[in-house]
Amino acid sequence: MTRHLPHRHLPHRHLAQRHLTQRHLSLSKIQKQPVTSPPLVAQKILSGMFKAKPPLKATSLGFNLIELMICLLIMAIIFLIAQANFNQLWLKSQRQQALQSLYSLAAIEHELLLRTGQYQQDLSSHLSQASTRSYQFEIAVKTKQSHGHDQFIINAMAINGQQKDTECLRFSLDSSNARQAFNSEGSLNMACWQP
Repeated sequence: MTRHLPHRHLPHRHLAQRHLTQRHLSLSKIQKQPVTSPPLVAQKILSGMFKAKPPLKATSLGFNLIELMICLLIMAIIFLIAQANFNQLWLKSQRQQALQSLYSLAAIEHELLLRTGQYQQDLSSHLSQASTRSYQFEIAVKTKQSHGHDQFIINAMAINGQQKDTECLRFSLDSSNARQAFNSEGSLNMACWQP
């Protein structure tokens, strides 16, 4: 039915014709512009795409490798100092525990003398496991016939890791409460009895 109508009565043909005309005009405008100068917007886009980006600041990267190595070095030094101090404190605490064991054994010996009239050489059942891990205890009992009084001497010798405590390697305590302490060279060192 629309075949026989002239072009002006066909709206869709009219719109298509107008669209082609506008497109032809816009293409002719683009062709008239010189080829050597692209539009300003295109220049900005292209220059932004291929432009070298500025380097990121070091502060935004966090730690770099050198800073990390410096931190690790500082932490290692602090750890070594702390470990040395800890080892000294550990040795000293074990030493104090041995001194307490010496006093405890001496008190038990005096009590046994009052109850039974003599000292005993084997008091290992009265020692704690912690004491025997770091020190070896020996009790020597001597009988004096002239006075009629027995005597004892208790020795504590450092063993295992406690041997690193070279300043206070051996302790002794006798029945008259005479105390001695010796270093690894066998010299007397009474400072070991100080708390």
